[in-house]
Amino acid sequence: MLQKFGGKFPTTRIFSEYARSTLKDLNLQEDQDLVLMAWMEREEILFRTLERYMIAERLSKGFGGNEENMAVDVDSFIAFSLSVQNRRKSRVGLALENHLELLFVGCGLRYSRTAVTENKTKPGFLFPGIAEYRN
Repeated sequence: MLQKFGGKFPTTRIFSEYARSTLKDLNLQEDQDLVLMAWMEREEILFRTLERYMIAERLSKGFGGNEENMAVDVDSFIAFSLSVQNRRKSRVGLALENHLELLFVGCGLRYSRTAVTENKTKPGFLFPGIAEYRN
């Protein structure tokens, strides 16, 4: 993964595709729940593996500052920690949407993904689509 993604986090869509590509023996037509859970679990394992390496690398570099200016060190660490937590939260939701989208396509369902509705709201999916919603 380090080589494939150049030591950086790819977009969630690309990472979801990668995670699915590592599971070859799943049949979407037989058991959608099993397939969805397998995709999510695999992506979580792969993401945590990549994340663990990248976090360890960042931690080994430190967070700047010195004994006289510890605030820079602490503030940098807190900002880094928050970015890790925020990435985890947003990534898992987007990963679920990515996998659900492929499941919907595989099952022949019609939908719109993140279509804009009233008050600029963007639901994850609308069934059967935004045109029907607006009608």
